[in-house]
Amino acid sequence: MAVPKPLTLRRQRASGISHQSGLKKFRLQAQVLVDTGVFHLNQSFSYAIPDTLEAYIQRGSIVNIPFGTATKIGVVISVDVATEGNLKWILSLASNYAIPDNLMFLVNEMEPEYICHPFDLYRSVLPPLGKFKGELHTFAAKDERTRSSKASFVKMEVGEDLSELLRNRLLRDPTRRRIVIFPTLRQLREFMDRVRSVELDVVEIGPHLSLSLLRSAYEKAYTAGCVAGVRSAVFAPVNDVDEIIIVDEFSDHYVEQRSPYWNLRDIALKRSMIDNCELYFVGMTPSLELYRKISEGEIDVVRKRNISPFTKRPRVTTAPQDYLGDVRSSISIGSVLISVAGKHFSNTFVCQKCRNIPRCDCGGKLFLPQRNRYRCSLCVRDSEEWSCRECGSKKIHMLSSGAERISQELRRNFPNTPVYTCVEGKEAPEIAGKSIVIATAGMEPRIQWGYAAVILLNGIEQIGRPSIRSEEALFHRWFRTLTYLARGGLIYSSLPSAHRISQSLMSMNPAKYLDSELSERKEYALPPFRDLIAIGSKIENLSGFKNRIEREFPHIKVNLSSNSHELNLLTDLEQETEIIASLKALQKVRSAKKNPLLKIVKNPIDI
Repeated sequence: MAVPKPLTLRRQRASGISHQSGLKKFRLQAQVLVDTGVFHLNQSFSYAIPDTLEAYIQRGSIVNIPFGTATKIGVVISVDVATEGNLKWILSLASNYAIPDNLMFLVNEMEPEYICHPFDLYRSVLPPLGKFKGELHTFAAKDERTRSSKASFVKMEVGEDLSELLRNRLLRDPTRRRIVIFPTLRQLREFMDRVRSVELDVVEIGPHLSLSLLRSAYEKAYTAGCVAGVRSAVFAPVNDVDEIIIVDEFSDHYVEQRSPYWNLRDIALKRSMIDNCELYFVGMTPSLELYRKISEGEIDVVRKRNISPFTKRPRVTTAPQDYLGDVRSSISIGSVLISVAGKHFSNTFVCQKCRNIPRCDCGGKLFLPQRNRYRCSLCVRDSEEWSCRECGSKKIHMLSSGAERISQELRRNFPNTPVYTCVEGKEAPEIAGKSIVIATAGMEPRIQWGYAAVILLNGIEQIGRPSIRSEEALFHRWFRTLTYLARGGLIYSSLPSAHRISQSLMSMNPAKYLDSELSERKEYALPPFRDLIAIGSKIENLSGFKNRIEREFPHIKVNLSSNSHELNLLTDLEQETEIIASLKALQKVRSAKKNPLLKIVKNPIDI
C-alpha cells in the first residue's frame, strides 16, 4: 500500500512591488492618520519614510500610503526617528501643500467634541490634492508679536449696506490680514464685486471654485491681506491672521451638512484663541447662543463710529391692519420690498381663536404629520387631541403661504406698477423706477437709496413651523431685511403689535426679543442652556438603547420618537464630554461588528 505524501501548498506571489520595507534600512518613520472609511480604525499607523521623501514629509503633509490591498490618503501626525522595523513605505505625497500647524492644533481641539472618525475633521482642513511637483508649500514662521484674541459683536444699523461697511474697513487699514466669511455665495459675490471696484486685493476661496482656481487661491491665501469665502473659509491657511469677520452668524448655512456637522461659530471661537486674533460677528442680530455669551460678558458689543443714524425711528405698522394700504402710500415715494416665506407650510397650525403657537409640555412645537394626529418636534410624542394652552380652544387654523399667491394679489391691486418676484433660481433683473419687489430670504435685490417700505409678511406661518428655532429664525430674517430700508422708510409686521417680535421692531431694540426667548429656553432647559444630541437610525428600534442611556446617565432627559427610530438627548453642558465619549465607544463597537452606524448630530439646527 502506497504511503500518502504530505500535501504541498503552492506559495502565491503578489504581483507588483512589495510595499514592505523588509530588511531595507530607513532613518525616519511617520505616524499617519489614514482615511480608512472604517469608524473603529481611528488610530494612527506607522509608516517608513523613503530617503527620497525625507526632505518633504513633515507634520501636516498629505501622503499616499498602502492600506490593506488599497492605496489611501493620510495626514502625517508626526515624524520620528525610526524605532520599528518592517513597516510599509509611504508611496508619495498627495498634495503640494501641508496643513499648517495652527489648523492641525484646531482639529485636535475639535476632536473631543464631535462623534466621528478623526479623518472627517481633517477633511475640512485638507489642502487641494494633486500630483506632487517636487516643492512643498508651508507656512512661514509665526509672528510672535502680542495680539488680542477678543471676540466682539458689531451691530449693523437699519438701512446700512454690509458690503460698503466691510469695504471701508479694508480701506481704512489694508495692512491687517483678514478672513471674511459669508453665509451664501450671493453675499460673497456681492462683496467681491464691491472690493474689485476699488481694486482691493482680496482672495476668494471655497469649494465652489474649480480645482485649478482653488489651488491658486490656496497658495495666495498664505500671504494674502484678505481672504473671503463661505463656511469653509474659516479653515483658510492665512499666515498670522489679524482678524476673522463673520457675517450674519445666526445663519443655518454655517452648519456643516455632513459628519461631523460642526457650526462655524464654535470653530471660529477656537481658531481665534489658537491664532490669537480678533474675531468680529457682524450683523443686525446675534444668535441666541452668541447672545448668551454677550449677556455673560464673554463677548463685547461694538458701537460703530462715523455712522449716520436715522434722524427718527422708522414708523412701524402691524397686523391686523391690512398691508396693502402701506404699499399704496409708499409706492408714491419709492420702491417697496415685500418679504415672504419661501415655502408652503401645510402641516403647521395655530389656535384659531387666539392665534397662539401650539406647544408640547416639553417646550417643543406641535405639527400635524397626518390628519387628527398632533406630534411634538422635540420629544416626538404623538396625541390625537389638542387644546390651546392659552385659551383652551380646540379649533385649529392651518397655515399656508407662497410668493406666487402674493404676487397675483399685488398685480390685481396695482396693475400699473411693475411687480418682480425674487426667489431662489429666479433673481430679479435690475430694478428701475418705482416697483414692488417680492423676495424670499437672501434673495432681496439692493437698490440705491433703499426701499420706501419693507413689508414683512407670513409671520404667523413662519413661527408656526415645527421647530423650536422657527420664531428665532423669523426674528433674524426680518431684522436683516431692514438693512434694505431707506432713511425714513416704513415697516409693516404681519404679526400683531403685542407680539414680542413686533415689539422689538417698534422699539428698534432686538435685545427685547432675545431676552424674552433666552428666558423661555432657560425655563424649558433647552439650547443654549443645555446641549441637544439627536440620534437616528433608518431601520433600527432604539427603545433598548434609550433604556441603556437612562441607566448609564440617569440625569439625562431622553425622548424617543413614536416610530422608535429617533432619540433626542438633553444634557447639561458639564456632562457633554462624558456622553460624547460614551457615544464614540458605541459607534466603534457597532463598526467592529459591521452594524450600520447611527446618525449623531450635536445641537442640530432643526429641533
